[in-house]
Amino acid sequence: MTTVPSSVTGVTVNNSGRSDYLSVSWLPASGDVDSYLVTLSHDDQIIQTLTISKSLSECSFSSLTPGTLYNVTITTKSGKYENYSFGRERTVPSGVQGLTVSNSARSDYLKVSWLHASGSFDSYEVIIKNNNDFIQTKSVPKDENECVFTHLVPGRQYSVTVSTRSGKYETSERVFGRTMPESVKELTLSNRSTEDLQVTWSKAEGDVDKYEIQLLYNDMKIFPPIFLGNTIEEYWFTALTPGRLYKIVVLTISGDAQRATFIEGLTIPSAVRNINVSPNGMTDSLKVSWTPGSGDVDSYTVTIFQQNHQLDFRSVSKDVSEHTFHDLEAGEQYRVVVQSNSGALHNSLAAFGRTIPASVQELLADHAYSSHSLLVSWQKAPGVAERYDILLLNEQGVLLSNKSEPATAKQHKFEDLLPGKKYKIHILTVSGGLFSKRAETVGRTVPAAVTNLKVTKNTTDQLSFSWTTSQGELDSYDIFLYNPDKSLHDRISGEQHLQQCSFQNLRQGRMYRMVIVTHSGDLSNESSVFGRTAPAPVVGLKASNRNMTDSLWFTWNPAAGDVDFYEFNLYNPNGTQKESLQGKDLKEWYFQGLVPGRKYTLVVVTHSGDLINTANAEGRTAPSPPSTVSFTDVANTSLSITWLGPPDWTDYDDFELQWLPKDPLTVFNPYSSSKSKVRIIYGLRPGRLYKFSVRTVSGDSWKTYSQSQSESVRTKPDKIQSLHCRPQTSTAIACSWTPPDSDFDGYSVECKKMDTREVEFSKRIEKDKTLLNIMTLVPHKRYLVSIKVHSADMTSEVVEDSTITMIDRKWNAELL
Repeated sequence: MTTVPSSVTGVTVNNSGRSDYLSVSWLPASGDVDSYLVTLSHDDQIIQTLTISKSLSECSFSSLTPGTLYNVTITTKSGKYENYSFGRERTVPSGVQGLTVSNSARSDYLKVSWLHASGSFDSYEVIIKNNNDFIQTKSVPKDENECVFTHLVPGRQYSVTVSTRSGKYETSERVFGRTMPESVKELTLSNRSTEDLQVTWSKAEGDVDKYEIQLLYNDMKIFPPIFLGNTIEEYWFTALTPGRLYKIVVLTISGDAQRATFIEGLTIPSAVRNINVSPNGMTDSLKVSWTPGSGDVDSYTVTIFQQNHQLDFRSVSKDVSEHTFHDLEAGEQYRVVVQSNSGALHNSLAAFGRTIPASVQELLADHAYSSHSLLVSWQKAPGVAERYDILLLNEQGVLLSNKSEPATAKQHKFEDLLPGKKYKIHILTVSGGLFSKRAETVGRTVPAAVTNLKVTKNTTDQLSFSWTTSQGELDSYDIFLYNPDKSLHDRISGEQHLQQCSFQNLRQGRMYRMVIVTHSGDLSNESSVFGRTAPAPVVGLKASNRNMTDSLWFTWNPAAGDVDFYEFNLYNPNGTQKESLQGKDLKEWYFQGLVPGRKYTLVVVTHSGDLINTANAEGRTAPSPPSTVSFTDVANTSLSITWLGPPDWTDYDDFELQWLPKDPLTVFNPYSSSKSKVRIIYGLRPGRLYKFSVRTVSGDSWKTYSQSQSESVRTKPDKIQSLHCRPQTSTAIACSWTPPDSDFDGYSVECKKMDTREVEFSKRIEKDKTLLNIMTLVPHKRYLVSIKVHSADMTSEVVEDSTITMIDRKWNAELL
């Protein structure tokens, strides 16, 4: 019978400081043992089993997981029986990998990071030391792989140990790290000039080995590196370029770590040179030019001052070396400062300049209606002026006078000049020795007017004038003749020696104004005189009595031209004035209460101003008519006509006799006076009816007539001629005759018995018969035939003839 073997004792499990290895040893078991079975497990999982000879008392396991706690079971085998002994041990944990320390560019900070350790472990422990002085320890959970240390000293080197802990074992990895040094403090550009820069600073905190100072321009180093001890706190740079912006870098060096700080340092730009301020002939601008100074410049600022008051400034590019200021005040002195700009630094140089003074404005040379002076006036020149120089020159530019006036003056008068002469006037504005452009004008004295201007002749349509030539200079005359309404009637141009002129075809009675204008250049002077043409008389002045014995009508057409009024004077034949009146718009006038038959003279006086013209017309009233016309001694070819004449207080000269029909009669005045009231008329036609009209005549060559007084009268007709009666039968006779040379109507024939005067036949017969048969007479009886010629109520003398009827015993009475 087999007993249960005893277990081994003295089991030792040793990692031998290794992370992948465990060795197992033991004391052999007492008693009989067949072999040993060594089992390595972890977390109840068998990792590896080794069978070990009973002669051996140790074994080892490799390729294990670092930091892992393994259980070791040593089984003592004897037959079918076993006994067990136990042990446990841990492999040494593995160290971390990729251990790094970073300061992250921080001066109080280190960051430790690593790759996780392989195998199993409990945690990490991170220790930071400085020269073996513990500074800080941190335990880091196993699932983290970094930690951070703060509040460290800038620039200091630290050792950092990261231990992987597993149970009682740990594996450490160490690395050195340095915090970033601090930059210097209060880095300041404490001084500068055009070629120097001084920088100062305060010592950097923490550990500093040394300082390096660098000067850069456009990120290019100007000088080789300059190293300074860690106690130095300033540095001077010299021989620099003016106006240049430098970068000054101060590096704090601690070990191989360094921290830089920098400051920009700008040298003062150099001032420009050779400033020139010129007006360039301008009144409102100054051109500023300069030579650039050495070194760098960003721009220039050109500033202009007027009496310490800044007016304007302009920044110009560094490539520009001139600038012009506009809108300045003429004649003013300005201070111009050219400032070189480089960054915020400046350097400047000043100069003075003055604008050209402005010319005076509104320069006028006014003759002021004077022939002997010119008043030069102007408006103040804009800007600043000290005085004005006024120059008087003739047309050829010869200086005649040079006068100065203070800047407050606005006019100057030149006296004793020639009439009508053209002068040049120049005015120069003076300011600070500079002269303006000359202001120019021309002036001409008023030419002298002609003198002794007068009217030498005036008619109804003409005016003549004369004058004495103007003094001084003149070009020509213009002679104007103006109507009363100031409209131009006529114009004559004449040379300077003209001394007389005439105007034709003018309007009668018109007051003209003759203006003679003396021309010299564009100036003129004038003299004038009024002259009136003689007025025209009225036209067609006629008189008419209109058959009125006490009235006269005068008619006329108005006088041509201008008339102020008419004066009407009626004169008696002896020249005494009968009546007078005035009027203008009359074309006729009726005078009453005049003497019949009297001749009057009407004088129509045309008035125009103080001039007159007259028109005369004679008029005669109709004389009083005659009355009671009667006829006496009316015969067949003559008669006497009488009448009663007009009153003696009336005027008449004769009587006019008219008749109808208008036979050629002879009128005889039996008296020597034409005023006799009897006329004998001869040459009348027998038997003719005449109508005589008598009218009173007044005047001899120019006559007026009264109304006619008419009466009719008939002359006696002539008797018949050659009456011859003869018997025709026993009871009839025949008569024949020659008719008279008269106006007659017919005949009256009467037949009477001779013995008894008994009328046997009586009859009116027509005038065209010259043969008549009278019948029914008694045979053989003497009959007396009487024939009278009739003309109306007038009869001629009787013509008679007698004859005896025949004896006829066998007759048949038959009346014819």
